[in-house]
Amino acid sequence: MKISKLVATLGAFGLALSLAGCSDTSTAGASNSGTQTSPSATASATPSEEPTSTEPVLIPVQRTPLAGVEMPTNMDEYGGISLGQNLVAGTKNDGAPVVTIYSDPFCPYCNLLEQEYGKRLESMAQSGKITLVNQPNLRFAETQFSPLSLQAEVWFAANHPDKYKEFHSRLYADIAGPVTTRDGEPVSHEERVEPAMSRVYELAGAVGLTQDDVAKLRADIEANPYRSLLEQLRQRFLDDGFKYVPTVMIDDMQLEDYSEGKLGKILDEIEAGTWQASRGAGGASPSAPANGGAADASATPTQG
Repeated sequence: MKISKLVATLGAFGLALSLAGCSDTSTAGASNSGTQTSPSATASATPSEEPTSTEPVLIPVQRTPLAGVEMPTNMDEYGGISLGQNLVAGTKNDGAPVVTIYSDPFCPYCNLLEQEYGKRLESMAQSGKITLVNQPNLRFAETQFSPLSLQAEVWFAANHPDKYKEFHSRLYADIAGPVTTRDGEPVSHEERVEPAMSRVYELAGAVGLTQDDVAKLRADIEANPYRSLLEQLRQRFLDDGFKYVPTVMIDDMQLEDYSEGKLGKILDEIEAGTWQASRGAGGASPSAPANGGAADASATPTQG
């Protein structure tokens, strides 16, 4: 049975949905003063009386690369860092479906997604079933932790691509996860406490950087080399119609709701080799843009 439902028009989304994510439709990086801003969302609608579908809903999207911007080494034109079989930043598994995850380490739902699917996605990349793309997304620009840690991720991808994946995974598991989640539940925005910035540099040493390399990382990051780029990528994400992190994409389609095992169902299809057959189940053209359609027609999402 084909489980993936492909929808091409915005009118198809009069659904009663419960989206879990951190949303902010304001200009990226607008708050650099350290003053915290509460997450905001424009997505709200009266839920339909129809029962919520348990099938994955995939929305064809069109993303826009940054024009005239030289991307760091091993980062693609959309700001993604791809991982193939050897889990080295910038590598790909040719011909395999591409699973893209937009996330910010200070987002509790991003951490919950990583906790649930991180190991499986890593294993599928190693086995050649998918290309995994991590998409740094500066949702919490007003904090110290998100800009520093995301810049460190970009730095690792460019300078130590073989150590990038371990740094990314442990950033979420060892540093971000414990302060953003508790017993499998998100910690509220008001209760979250930023980790000490020194822990990012300690982690760099723990994944194999020499003392000299850690010193270079610290010196480079303190100059904020990627801050402007991350802000531009965040704004492009919003301009393209996306609203929430985490955002999950399968090839050129957005998974409207990854919860309740919906992402797992798609991964099951990919592992079984039936993904391509089910992809066109709705008969829609992947080129039809519908960015943000699900969010605009959904119930108010849980906030991060």
